Amino acid sequence: MADRRSTTEGLTERVVYVGLILLPLVVIGSLWYPVFRAYRVPGIRVTDEMVQEARQFPDDSVLEELSKFGLLGGEWKQQHKLIDTASLLLNGDMETRSCSTHVTVPFSSSDLGNVPPGCRLPLAGFWLPEVWLEAYEVSGRYEFFDAAQAAITGAQTYGQTAWFPRGGFWNDHALASRITVLANFWRLYRHSPRYRPEVARQVLEMVGRSEQLLAKPGHFTFATNHGVMQNLGLWHGALAFPSLPLTREYQRLAKSRLDDQMRFYVSDEGVVLEHSADYQSFGLMLLGRAFRYLALGHEVAPSQWVEKYRKAQAFYATLRRPDGTLPMFGDTDSDDDAVGALVTEFDANGFAGPLNSRPDWKPASAETIYPVSGYAIWWDGLKSWPDPRHLSETVLCWSNFAGHGHKHADEMSLLFWADSENWWSNVGYWPYDTPGRDETVSWAGSNAPHLLGEVEGSPRISHLLGSGQSDAMTAIELERTGPEGYVARRQVIHYRPDIWIVLDSTAGPTRARTSTTWTSGTNVHWKAGRTPGSFVLEGADAKRSMNVFSLSSPAAEQKVLQKSFEPFAGWQIDGGQPAGASALVTEQPANAWAAMIWKPESDPDGRIAETPQMSSWSAPTAWEMKWHTPADTYILSRRDGHLVIHRDHGPEQSLEMSPALDVTVPLADLRNQFHRASLKYSVVPDDSARRARFTYVLLPIFLLQELFFALYKRFTRSHIWNLRWSAALSWVMGAVWLFGFHL
Repeated sequence: MADRRSTTEGLTERVVYVGLILLPLVVIGSLWYPVFRAYRVPGIRVTDEMVQEARQFPDDSVLEELSKFGLLGGEWKQQHKLIDTASLLLNGDMETRSCSTHVTVPFSSSDLGNVPPGCRLPLAGFWLPEVWLEAYEVSGRYEFFDAAQAAITGAQTYGQTAWFPRGGFWNDHALASRITVLANFWRLYRHSPRYRPEVARQVLEMVGRSEQLLAKPGHFTFATNHGVMQNLGLWHGALAFPSLPLTREYQRLAKSRLDDQMRFYVSDEGVVLEHSADYQSFGLMLLGRAFRYLALGHEVAPSQWVEKYRKAQAFYATLRRPDGTLPMFGDTDSDDDAVGALVTEFDANGFAGPLNSRPDWKPASAETIYPVSGYAIWWDGLKSWPDPRHLSETVLCWSNFAGHGHKHADEMSLLFWADSENWWSNVGYWPYDTPGRDETVSWAGSNAPHLLGEVEGSPRISHLLGSGQSDAMTAIELERTGPEGYVARRQVIHYRPDIWIVLDSTAGPTRARTSTTWTSGTNVHWKAGRTPGSFVLEGADAKRSMNVFSLSSPAAEQKVLQKSFEPFAGWQIDGGQPAGASALVTEQPANAWAAMIWKPESDPDGRIAETPQMSSWSAPTAWEMKWHTPADTYILSRRDGHLVIHRDHGPEQSLEMSPALDVTVPLADLRNQFHRASLKYSVVPDDSARRARFTYVLLPIFLLQELFFALYKRFTRSHIWNLRWSAALSWVMGAVWLFGFHL
């Protein structure tokens, strides 16, 4: 009996001892359990019946239409460029607008974590097989088709064994894009003489698993266009692979989730609330596809969606210039798009037709204000549309919707385009993995007045104070309240036909300073003007020029910078990459005023002869400014909401500013809808990088601990249990600290 008790006690002791040894590994493993659980889906079992049905349904015409619905890149304008790119990819040389790298062909999971950050989404989203498939259709070369097949099957083999996310392989955008590529591959493969059942089964299994991940509640990124793409991915998969399980459920889920998003993704004014002209275009494209997916599923879209969609087209038309470029606020590139966003039309029964280009992108009116969404757009010379020689566009931004994505610190910034030139612009869509991104999304990336040193995420509120227009003038006034009691006002006055005045006034802490960075386009060259504070800006061909005058209250400092990082100034995005530009940086005490006046140089008699002067200044609503031309003298004054221009040789002209409408209720409704969605869709954050950092610290600690115990036991075993229990207690306390305060 004693021997049995001794044996039992010895066994218990060994089990406890092993448990103490394994406890650190349990703690480290617990780091990754939430990640494993977040990405764990059961997958699907693909039967022969599913495969055979997928070979017959849907009709080829449906898959043909769906093949145009990719989510990574645009159409190839030149076929030889497509073939050259596909050929280089066969050797592993991958080059997109956002990255350049070498990858393993057909597929290697190690590339997912090793390629530059800008390459991860294209790689995980199947950009390689997408390019190969397009090249195959153009050239008929089977080497491209075979490469696409090998890449897809290789990725599926990896996906079946992967436990944790790597390099964006399960990223929401990548998953949605992957489904579109798989559908296009299936369109070509299901009738191919090279068809093999085992490959077909792999394709359908990958689609099914991708759908499960897109549908998983904790993965729905409701706040931005990524959530919209997730819904489109579900629709796309359901339409292209109707034989897979849960097809109807996925269609219903996509519609229900998008219905929640539409309450805040697009305002009632038709603005996609993602703080970017490019994402207005992108959002318009996504919504057009959503309507078309509904129609292909024999459903009509809710009337509220359709109304917002039509207004979204109108806002896009108001933004878009005749050369196809867009004003570069937020994450917007400099590219031109000759076609514009593809849109759908609705038949008498409410069903959306195929997406097509629209030939009549033109602003509906000269002056439009979107007080809820936070934009104002002025056009001059619309009668000459689309001739750019007499056209100009002025855009003002004060939009700020927390959590909606692509937000830059740019409230009250102004963008000015005229005669095909970007005279004033924000920096644009700086690549995420390129040094300078943080500075771009902060205040120096725009010409918005701000406190020197103010961070991008500073607490602030911007709103429209008032506006007005007459035959002679158009004016608008904005205000931003920020940190430390900082208040900035911007008044923009356009005196027709060709004088623009921007008057900034700021108030803040006594020792604080305010700064503004005026950046011109990459093609614009600066020369010193004839008088102090004046400049001549010349366009690319030197045939277009603009006289610019900068004036400010005392103690201001000004400098023109190019390609500077300290301070950040003199940059703009050109063709997707940072390029040198010129910028005028003004720094002055926080309690001050500053003005920028410009006039395209066309009429010699109308040329401003010398730098304008602020004749008097007592408040943002009480001031007087004077300038001279060879033919006349002008005095512009403001008293409260009344603007008056007096001329020595001409009639007096005036404008009464009207107070802005109260937008408190619609703004509150948008934010409440966003908040409701955040409560309904609790997104599991992908913090794998942080967990990896903790793992890299804890594993060496564990190994050093065991090395210590191994050496300790060689010399003595005294107090070994006390030391083991002490180490275990330390790990438990560390786990409480780690999981309670850092994860």
